[in-house]
Amino acid sequence: MKTDQVFVSKRVICPACGTQGTLRYPNPDFYTAGRRESDLHIVDYEWSVQGCEGIVPHYYSVWQCPQCLFADLCDKIENPDGSFSEEHLVEAFREIAEDKKHALEILRTLVPEGDLDRDGAIALHLAALLVANLPPKERIDHGKLGRVALRLGWLYRERGSSSMDGSSESGPAGLAKLKRSSAKLESRLQALSEAVAEAVRATEARTAELGISEGGGDNPYTP
Repeated sequence: MKTDQVFVSKRVICPACGTQGTLRYPNPDFYTAGRRESDLHIVDYEWSVQGCEGIVPHYYSVWQCPQCLFADLCDKIENPDGSFSEEHLVEAFREIAEDKKHALEILRTLVPEGDLDRDGAIALHLAALLVANLPPKERIDHGKLGRVALRLGWLYRERGSSSMDGSSESGPAGLAKLKRSSAKLESRLQALSEAVAEAVRATEARTAELGISEGGGDNPYTP
């Protein structure tokens, strides 16, 4: 089987500008998740067909409109729920500031045609993170924000400290600035991960202190 045949391609409509585009991602019928880390990061995939070892399914978690550069999680594009949070997101995007639109344009230059590489996936996730942060604080979908940030953290972990770490000032000024911003975001994601781990430990300690079951209905910390 040719590797391009393991991809699903669907026509979708951009919720922000109405442009028709193609949503493309590896067909989950052809792979299963292998080893996972504690934060559910998939370290490797097991394919049922040959020649797919270089394809990384979680690279394809974000879709971006080729016209207006609106970016969101693929499942939200494929199956829009029409919720108020989605409406607020689209409304905020349509009023995006010029500097943020320019950032999306720079990020888009890092996305290759065809199969995604790691830096292209990072650029798409950064775009989705930027868009998700556009609505006013009280209207931000924090669940979506967390999903995008977690996946972006996976990609940075995989990439290590090479290629986009901001150590070089070569290239266009906008790209150099993007590299510095990416490094700063990576640092903040690491701090967020440590804070979440600390909160989990504190929750477990408090649960033990109260003498209540960890997953029971009487545990106020379960949510």
